[in-house]
Amino acid sequence: MFSGSNILQFSGASGQNYCFKRCSVESGWAQLKGVVVFAARDAMGWRAVDIVTIRNLEDLGPVWRWREARRYGAQAVFALSEANPVTAARIRADLEAGLRPMTLSSGFGAGLAQAA
Repeated sequence: MFSGSNILQFSGASGQNYCFKRCSVESGWAQLKGVVVFAARDAMGWRAVDIVTIRNLEDLGPVWRWREARRYGAQAVFALSEANPVTAARIRADLEAGLRPMTLSSGFGAGLAQAA
């Protein structure tokens, strides 16, 4: 599921850093419970396009969100495994507040990640 040792840290509004692993877009990333960041590469690094939580295997929402994120330039999927849905929702909210993904800010997302 994970391609190479591509690990990135995304920082939330709280200042907390979260380590994400890059997944192959063809892999089963949608089968992972946790938080997923769809990102686009730019001159400054990776920019968050959208952030989703995956709660169960029957949830097709993340797959549709990936499709929409690609329209905004997303090229990569970064995943953080988190089985507790309450914790995953908290992480997602923190990241959305800190990264301002493009899908939440009308195309002007400024969320950049740092290499771990």
